[in-house]
Amino acid sequence: MVIKKIKHLFFITIIIFSLPFIFSCTSFEPVEYNVYIAESESEEKIDFSFKSKNINEEEKVLTKKNKDRLANEKIKALVSNSKREAIKVKGLYYPAYILGDQSKFNDIMNKIINSNINTIVVDIKDDNGQITAEINSELLKSYNTFSIQLKNIEEMMKILKEHNIYMIARVASFRDTFLARKRNDLAIMTKFGFLYRDDTKYAWLNPYKKEVWDYLVEIGKGCKRLGFDEVQFDYFRFSTDRGMMSVFFDDKETDGRSKNDILIECSQYIYEKLLQEGLFVSIDVFGSIINSYKDQDSVGQNYSELLKYCDYISPMVYPSHYGAGYFGLTLPDKEPYNCVLSALNSSKTLVQSNYDITSHYGTVRPWLQGFTADYMSEYMNYGVNEYLEQIKAVYDSGYEEWIFWNAGGNYAWEAFKKEDITNET
Repeated sequence: MVIKKIKHLFFITIIIFSLPFIFSCTSFEPVEYNVYIAESESEEKIDFSFKSKNINEEEKVLTKKNKDRLANEKIKALVSNSKREAIKVKGLYYPAYILGDQSKFNDIMNKIINSNINTIVVDIKDDNGQITAEINSELLKSYNTFSIQLKNIEEMMKILKEHNIYMIARVASFRDTFLARKRNDLAIMTKFGFLYRDDTKYAWLNPYKKEVWDYLVEIGKGCKRLGFDEVQFDYFRFSTDRGMMSVFFDDKETDGRSKNDILIECSQYIYEKLLQEGLFVSIDVFGSIINSYKDQDSVGQNYSELLKYCDYISPMVYPSHYGAGYFGLTLPDKEPYNCVLSALNSSKTLVQSNYDITSHYGTVRPWLQGFTADYMSEYMNYGVNEYLEQIKAVYDSGYEEWIFWNAGGNYAWEAFKKEDITNET
């Protein structure tokens, strides 16, 4: 009798302790049966596989594809009706404080007049997030992010236009310490409620915040009023530094959208708005994303998709940014022609493999290395020959435009002679 009671207690104990496991393995979502008609249309058959009433992934994909299709159609119509006049850009970057210095500006203009350079890129929203020129906008003034460096911008633009210089306003998009500190609600924050900062102590705006998109659009509209031909969005990506592991993104805001998804949506939105202003729009991207889907996912830059929502995409194919062995080159920095040619050939292959005849596609216009990477253990001094090798690689790859980057605006001007090998327009 005692043995029977012990057995009963033993089995009851097992059942009780098994219940949590049983419930954890059981889905109590409402289900429905899939009913379909057989080929004879007379015999009804029932598929007893379970189908969740929640929206499945296939439906989400179809919804996204439909949205993208509609966006593509609208963009194509806007581009075809646009009265903008494009040029083949041969450009140089300058920080705002240099162009804002009258003597330096005069020196640059004298050099440009005697060169094949036809484009200048200048910061209007710099790497700190400061707006460098006076823009008449009550919305922008409400953010209080101005730090005027281009004090005589009207006179400057007049001189540049008299010499037919195409002007590009560089806008550092999401890396923005200035606004992030003022508006934590628009910034990327950590799980602990602190402002996220990357390895160089810069703060970043949150790409999932629609207000940030409108902020960038308003800056773009202001650039048009100042006389710029194009707005170029740099840092159009997520930060990738180690601290991102502690970042918090609200599920209600992300709504299942990946980094790639949200930046494509953002580019669609901005491009549509600025197209209607008569502006050209370009996006800067890492050169490495051309050859790495992992890098694309990490920063949120889908190369072939972003190309649908801008006029120009500018991969930074600086040889110094590629590690030893990349493209089969012992040290890419020491082989500027081969490195740039390999990168841009990869670009052509990627774009062609993803080409969709129903979509608009922008033009690839690379950033080239106008600096010596002396921070590397092994490097080469970059001067006239290295500049010309990169330019030749651009043309040999089938592309026709380029811009050089030097953070301080110090260039080897002998590479830009009027009679040089470049495709004159």
